[in-house]
Amino acid sequence: MRHSKSVNESICFSKESAKGLGRETGNPSHVVSADVFDKEIFEELCELLGRETAYEALWQLSADLHEAFPEKPSHALDLRKVFEKAHYLIGRTGILGFTSLSDASYRLQEACKSKSQVNECYESAYEKAQAACNAISIIKRQSA
Repeated sequence: MRHSKSVNESICFSKESAKGLGRETGNPSHVVSADVFDKEIFEELCELLGRETAYEALWQLSADLHEAFPEKPSHALDLRKVFEKAHYLIGRTGILGFTSLSDASYRLQEACKSKSQVNECYESAYEKAQAACNAISIIKRQSA
């Protein structure tokens, strides 16, 4: 269920921490694209779990993404490990508002199952994970 609240009315984001989330601020390094992060989904999570718990989950996701995608693959991937990481990230990223990364993780999981187009799907998920990490860094600066 989506709420029609604006970010500034949300119990999750203060006016200061909401500044720039998905909005133009004049400095692209302070903007989180709606293609990367769905702030409405994250607001719902804040309402369900509380602001502190939701933000802690966001910070943990950043660490999880660095572990799951340490670098671009330059060698053969371990399909079992990639499958497990993709499976974990599907739900984790979706519930935190990173739906495009969740979708890419699902495609990666399916590619591992079929053993087809794994490198292409890994590359796509890797790029979306990098965008998510950048978004989390921006959100972290804005919430401080």
